[in-house]
Amino acid sequence: MVELGLSSRREADALILSGGVLVDGLVERTLGRQVSLAQSVALAEWATAAQKRAKTVLLHKPAGFVSVRKEKNQTPAHALITRAARVLHPGEEVEFADQHIELDASLLGVCGRLDKSSRGLLVLTDDGNVARRLIGPLKEDCVGNDDNQATAIAKEYRVTFKSFQSLKSANSNAFPLPLEALAAFRAGGLTLPGDPRPLLPVQIDFVDNNKNNNCLRIVLHEGRNRQIRRMLGLFGCQVTDLYRVRIGNIHIDGLLPGQWRYLRKDETF
Repeated sequence: MVELGLSSRREADALILSGGVLVDGLVERTLGRQVSLAQSVALAEWATAAQKRAKTVLLHKPAGFVSVRKEKNQTPAHALITRAARVLHPGEEVEFADQHIELDASLLGVCGRLDKSSRGLLVLTDDGNVARRLIGPLKEDCVGNDDNQATAIAKEYRVTFKSFQSLKSANSNAFPLPLEALAAFRAGGLTLPGDPRPLLPVQIDFVDNNKNNNCLRIVLHEGRNRQIRRMLGLFGCQVTDLYRVRIGNIHIDGLLPGQWRYLRKDETF
């Protein structure tokens, strides 16, 4: 089936067991059966339709998982996308194909990475329209946050931080982020170490408007590698928790860590 381009190796067994494979027009459910070159092997209509359906997954990635499968000796976020971890919308019915075929998450690309120590909303898709809207033209692995990818799609974060000075102090809030830092981020034009390109203006406020706390609400309209961590580092601060809560119109609400759901047909970023 792989050689014929009908499925990935992971999909093949599930398709066979679910009755989605036809040999000479008859359903074949025997794994490992040998067929001759003279025999025809095809997918049932429902299986073909399921494969063609574009899929966009919204995942609540916990810390400890990497976004990209290529990182050696690391557990990718794709591993969390199992049938058991799926969350259904109220009133949503699972389609026949989804009842019988485990989604092959390895075929989905990540649109906007979260690094291993970060958590929150992660989008994975094989839909080129979604990918282009989030990060520009669809590239290998559909990975964002590699470079300066300006986008109209806002990404919202809750960020907890400590100043490097406070790490040496018993009072973690003794050295809060200076207010001039917020003004500089809002104005835009700052540059990151090793990157001469100016940053776009950032929406940034203290959570609950309390300038004495150490939690920020940050909204970005571009994606650069470890951007928020590097931004706060400009003002002597270290991120201790980075949590993405929203991408465009899509919020993480309703997903516990490790859970995922499909983007609904009536939803857009």
